[in-house]
Amino acid sequence: MAVSESQKKASAKWDKNHAATLACKVPKEKAEAFRDYCADQGKSVHAVLLEYVNRCIEK
Repeated sequence: MAVSESQKKASAKWDKNHAATLACKVPKEKAEAFRDYCADQGKSVHAVLLEYVNRCIEK
């Protein structure tokens, strides 16, 4: 089922108020190697990075 326009707006509003994007630039070869690593772990890049962020701030 397609997402309604009102749901898209609600999600965008929530993200604006509660979420932030973290980013860094890496060489393409390293990015691809990291994507491969994540796939080998059976996880998305997002999941692996979020786990790392959580581990770092829980110390």
